[in-house]
Amino acid sequence: MSENTAETNPVDRLPDPPDPGARGPETTSRKRQERAARDVAGELDIDREGVGTVDRIEGLDVFLRSEGSEAFGEQVAADFASEADYVTPEDVDPNVDADDITAAPTVAQARRDDVAARARTQAAAENPFAKPGDFEANVTDRGVSALGFTDQGRRQRASREFAAETPLDTVDPTADLSPVDGGGFRLDDAASRRSAARGFEDDYGAIGQGTLDPSSDLRETSGGFGLAEEPAREVAAAELDAEYPEVDIGPSDVSLSLGDDGAYEASFSTEVQR
Repeated sequence: MSENTAETNPVDRLPDPPDPGARGPETTSRKRQERAARDVAGELDIDREGVGTVDRIEGLDVFLRSEGSEAFGEQVAADFASEADYVTPEDVDPNVDADDITAAPTVAQARRDDVAARARTQAAAENPFAKPGDFEANVTDRGVSALGFTDQGRRQRASREFAAETPLDTVDPTADLSPVDGGGFRLDDAASRRSAARGFEDDYGAIGQGTLDPSSDLRETSGGFGLAEEPAREVAAAELDAEYPEVDIGPSDVSLSLGDDGAYEASFSTEVQR
C-alpha cells in the first residue's frame, strides 16, 4: 500500500514583484497580476478564472478562488487515490489551503468504513472460499495500513474449503477443525470419520445415505479409514450378487480376509444356490 506525501504544494512562489520580462516600469500592476494568475493556473492545470490576485503594498498576493480551490482539490484527490490501494477520489479530503495554494490530502474520516469494506471485498475476491467478513482492514488518514484474516475468519474460510472438497455438507469452523504446525487446519478425528462415512455412502449404493455410524462402522487403516466388517460384507455381497446373477448372495454368504494393503478381500462359496 502506497503512502502519499503529507502536503502538496505545486506552486513555486513568484518573485514579488515578478520579473516583468525586462520591460521595467512599463509593466503595470494589472499585467503583473494577470501574468501571476496565468502562471499559477498553468502550474495547477486549472482555469485562469480560478486564481485571484491582489496587489498589496508589501507585494503581490496570489490565491485560489472557490472554483480554483475545487478544481485543485479534485486533482489532488485523484493523485492521492491513484497511489493508495482501495481508495477512490471520492474518499479523499484534499484539505486545500486556498491562500497558501497547498493541499494536505487524507482519507476522509467519514469514508474510512467504505474504504475498509472495499478492501475486504477485494481481498475476498482474490482468495477462494473467503468472504469479506473473514478479513479485518485498518484504515488511517493515509489509506489501508493493514489487511488480513481475523483468527475466526481464517477458520471460517478453512471450513468452507473442507465442506466444498469433502463429502461433508457443513463443517463447524470451531468444533470440527484442528490447527496444524506451520499454519492451516485439518479436520479433527470426529469430523474426519464423518467425512469418510459420508464418502463411503456416496461410493456404495448398498449403503443407505446417513446409515453409517462414523464411530462403529469404520476402522482405521494406514491410509485413513475403511469400512468395518459388517458394512464391508454388505458392500461385497451387493457387488458379488451383481457380478454373479445366477446365484443369490447375501452378507452372510461372504467371507472377508485382510489383504497386504489392509483392505478387505471378499469371497463367497459356490455352493450357495438361487
